[in-house]
Amino acid sequence: MNPPATQASYAPPLQERRLSTRVPARLKVWCEGEDFTLLTESLNVSPQGIFLRAGNPPRLGTCFRAIIEELGIVAHVEVRWARSMRDHGRAGMGLQVVAFEQGEGALGDHIERTRVAHEQWLPALETGSIRL
Repeated sequence: MNPPATQASYAPPLQERRLSTRVPARLKVWCEGEDFTLLTESLNVSPQGIFLRAGNPPRLGTCFRAIIEELGIVAHVEVRWARSMRDHGRAGMGLQVVAFEQGEGALGDHIERTRVAHEQWLPALETGSIRL
């Protein structure tokens, strides 16, 4: 006799909602909300969004300013995905860029530079001709 199936075994796969590919990016990000200020680090970026480390992220739908001084970016963002340290998995928040105050092209430029660097170095790392 088989054990009863769990609810998780019947859960449909999650649908991918991202509009574009993300690239790894470790950037210092200042977050300025109505009732909070946070200095954190990005883990990845895309032209439309940023994923940030955050142990106790704001609620879904929260809007605030994100400042990436290194790239000269000031953007208005909205929390579209969040997981706190109490939950299983990586704690953080996925942000959608709503509008840029400054540096609109800088994020795309950074993404392109990162892609080019990965394309140049990845084959050498995979073949072992370069070791880190």
